[in-house]
Amino acid sequence: MKTERKKIRPDYYDEFSCIAGQCPITCCQEWKIAVDADTNRRWKKVLPPDTMPGCAKSQSLDQVSGDSKNCGKNLSTYTCMKDGIRVIRLDEEHRCPFLAKDKLCRLVLSYGDSILSETCTTFPREVHRFADHEEDTLMPGCPAVIDLWRHKEITFPSVVHSNAGISSENTWTNVSEHTMCVEKDEKKMMFLIREHILALLGDHTVSIEEALLESFYILLELYKNQSVTPELVEEYFSPETLLQLRTAITQAKSTISSLETWEECNELLQDLAVNYRKEGLYEKFLTPVITQAEYYSQIFGRQGIHVGEDMDATKGENEARQLWDRWRQFRNAFASYEPLLRNFLRNEVFSDLILPENFETEPEEADNLEHMVLQMQWIAIAYAAIRQSLFLKWCLDADGIPAEEALDYEMVREYMVVISRMTGYEDEDIREYLENSFAELIWDWGYFALII
Repeated sequence: MKTERKKIRPDYYDEFSCIAGQCPITCCQEWKIAVDADTNRRWKKVLPPDTMPGCAKSQSLDQVSGDSKNCGKNLSTYTCMKDGIRVIRLDEEHRCPFLAKDKLCRLVLSYGDSILSETCTTFPREVHRFADHEEDTLMPGCPAVIDLWRHKEITFPSVVHSNAGISSENTWTNVSEHTMCVEKDEKKMMFLIREHILALLGDHTVSIEEALLESFYILLELYKNQSVTPELVEEYFSPETLLQLRTAITQAKSTISSLETWEECNELLQDLAVNYRKEGLYEKFLTPVITQAEYYSQIFGRQGIHVGEDMDATKGENEARQLWDRWRQFRNAFASYEPLLRNFLRNEVFSDLILPENFETEPEEADNLEHMVLQMQWIAIAYAAIRQSLFLKWCLDADGIPAEEALDYEMVREYMVVISRMTGYEDEDIREYLENSFAELIWDWGYFALII
């Protein structure tokens, strides 16, 4: 008899509803909208809505001449192959051709929700199906999801302990119970690691950056270890070990200038944006910040200036000093969004740190841990890119305005959504990007600390 999978989801999940025409950054614009094979077969038999540009009112496929420049013979003619998958062919403004001026979908208005592809039906929902349970979550590429995270801390369900929810108050007091549970099912060890990281990122006595640094350090150590046991995991995440690690990290981080971090993140953001700018995507958001990033790179690179606390105010260093002052002001304003950013990061950890495919093929334990390390690197890139893009946009908007007012919520939400869409890669694409962009696939802890 087939056992039904248990379904688990964060506490905010059921609060989501699409805001349709009120959406400030529609999901029907500027990214690949996949069309699955079943939908494409159905679309070959369906006429374009009468409301499509250039489409005359028709009753059957035979009555459509196809002579119109804009009107397709069927819905499938509005798709194309891109990067190996079938997607909706966007118009000259990089918008879905089915998107009306009021931001509503012409297909839904004419045929109902059942006409949509799987991607359009499910976004921003994401489902991971494991052998014994399903995990539902929502993706941050949707503004309405970001809104759900703005005012309250979100809680995630525990896989290791069925009665637990992972929040900032989570402290694993009953270690033996967790260890015993994991020993009965070794696959749950990955979930135990994930739950510790979620709890660490939810600990408000530790900064976001410290929590990320500690999590990555522990993941690296576990990845390097030949034999990972539940006891070893618990030891690494014990209060005593974390306290020692925190002290060591504080000392190590003190050797890295805040503006060395700024310089590296400036380069990261530019690299991340290259392909999107070539395709003319997200121009409204990327053009101002990348122009500003390139300006700073040219100024400091040409003059050989490394921005930092110890620089002299001579030559172009006056401008560097001004940048340093702005960076400090920005960080104070940025800190006011810490609860929102914690929710964002914890959601990324919950949804991306473990993939069902890694369990289906019975890989070596190290393969699971390698995936977790790579995903933490990718999460760090996304976080650094959000922070850097917001700083650059804030620099452009902050003249004569108090720092906190210049960094308003709408701006923060916009760049969280855009960067999330830009970094919404599949697992293989993430690996390829990391291999092509960095000297080593697996970073050393020092580089992770540099960008965080």
